[in-house]
Amino acid sequence: MQQYTRAYLWYVVSRALFSDGTGVNASFMWLKLFAGWEHGLSWGMAALAYLYCQLDEACRRGANPRNVVESKEGNIGGPMLLLSIWSWEHLPVGRPTPKGYDPWDDHDDQDRMPTWAYKWDKVEGFVGNSKTMYLHYCNELDIMTPEQVILVETCFVFPVSLVFQKS
Repeated sequence: MQQYTRAYLWYVVSRALFSDGTGVNASFMWLKLFAGWEHGLSWGMAALAYLYCQLDEACRRGANPRNVVESKEGNIGGPMLLLSIWSWEHLPVGRPTPKGYDPWDDHDDQDRMPTWAYKWDKVEGFVGNSKTMYLHYCNELDIMTPEQVILVETCFVFPVSLVFQKS
């Protein structure tokens, strides 16, 4: 059973948390974390730090306007779901429309609360030409000002009533 658990966790780690820009590969440096479970490391902090590094590398790896031959693709790796949820919460661009949510069932455990992502569980899908939508999204990001970024102080565990307030 332990082998199956480790194999599943390797899949999650290599595909969701610490994937490279291709989305199918991960560095073998993460394998040593599976040698023992007593290391006491914070997976969340590690995933966030890895995402920051990937964003930094992707920005520096982008197109070189002076030499098109030396331009490289600026692919991003890391926990893209985390980045998506953060951008939906803080940027007024490219955000899906929530369709509501199911009532939260805490299974009689008052400490069991939804994560911030629960708010985005049911959303309306985008329709239209993906290339057109991509260009529109890029243009909207380009003209955004710092004042348009929504800054909120949040915690990761909270009552559902605080998240789903009607405006």
